[in-house]
Amino acid sequence: MFGRKRTAPEQPQYPQPPGKLATFHGFSGSPDKRVLDTGLYEFFTDQNVLIHIHDSQCSAITFEPDRARLEMTFIFDDPRYTPKGLVPEARINLLFDQVVILRWDGDSAAPEPEVPGGPVRDLFFEQPHFFRIDLPSTALEFTAQRVELVVT
Repeated sequence: MFGRKRTAPEQPQYPQPPGKLATFHGFSGSPDKRVLDTGLYEFFTDQNVLIHIHDSQCSAITFEPDRARLEMTFIFDDPRYTPKGLVPEARINLLFDQVVILRWDGDSAAPEPEVPGGPVRDLFFEQPHFFRIDLPSTALEFTAQRVELVVT
């Protein structure tokens, strides 16, 4: 009526299969500290400890296709970068469930059951359920419906 131009709804930056918003367990639920607000490059545990994942080393990525589960393990091997509130040499485990691998680039042509890690260049989350990790030896893009944080 008033000549307002209709615009297409904003599309996600990365192609994603349909699915609902991923759920996050073991992370902070406080306003402005949720993964939906902070992302995964820096995030808060359920004890409100700030984790700078880029200060860690990814020690392994393990994929279990029969369970559609992906596990990433990160360690802080330099005490100067271990977050306050964590024990020295703490391990951060991220468990992703209902995983669909979209792209896995690295040293091999196909996803391996386990990939050596290295310094974290990026750990990215885009709603509703897209994830990407970039390491020197591999780049992995996938969707997941559930993410659990376990600190040991």
